[in-house]
Amino acid sequence: MSDQVTESGSRAARGSLSEGVHATIRERIASGELSKGSLLPREEDLALQLGVSRTVLREALARLRHDGLIVSKRGTGNRVVGPQGKTIFEAAPPHSIADLEACYEFRLGIEPEIAALASQRAEPDSLRRITEAARRLEIVVASGELGAEQDLAFHAAIASATQNHYYIQTIAAIAKPVEIGMQIARMLSSGAPAERLATTISEHRAILSALQEKDAAASRAAMERHIIASQRRVFVGTGGHR
Repeated sequence: MSDQVTESGSRAARGSLSEGVHATIRERIASGELSKGSLLPREEDLALQLGVSRTVLREALARLRHDGLIVSKRGTGNRVVGPQGKTIFEAAPPHSIADLEACYEFRLGIEPEIAALASQRAEPDSLRRITEAARRLEIVVASGELGAEQDLAFHAAIASATQNHYYIQTIAAIAKPVEIGMQIARMLSSGAPAERLATTISEHRAILSALQEKDAAASRAAMERHIIASQRRVFVGTGGHR
């Protein structure tokens, strides 16, 4: 992320940069890179690290404080109190098949639109984070592990790329039911490990490719196919483990 915008620069340009910085720090908090209770780097160092002016950084930090993700104290700096300082709702783990089915229904209604918006708003740094999340997921899945943490990080990175905190919070809030759905799908899967691996990798690669092409329609369709396939793997028991 580069920034030559100062206080004398365009307000609109500065606002766009601030949105990107806000999304970047939010994602680092959500992923655990910036853990709860930790201090952010000094403003001067963080602005240099992110390649933005201190004015842009302060606007992003103000939004993070409003989101309830950080608090500021004189003499100590900015401390992380997230990752879920404020959420739209707290999704309880599913207690029935109906709960789990409702979760997939909800995901089908929202995640394809998240992917479509992310394809249009993702900045280079956001795309790199999504790509890296997909790479880590492939490595873990290839080792035979479930890869729940990496899978959730992939979807969280896509939500973060929208630069819309409502989408970011929503994906964070449904993490537990999604993880449980993945576990059930793996137990019910009748396919061979190699088949499960190929299916999982293929679906995520299709999403990533559409995002990299900045194709909203393809991103929406790829995510929709992935959610529907995931749903079938739970309730029909066909295909892979995700």
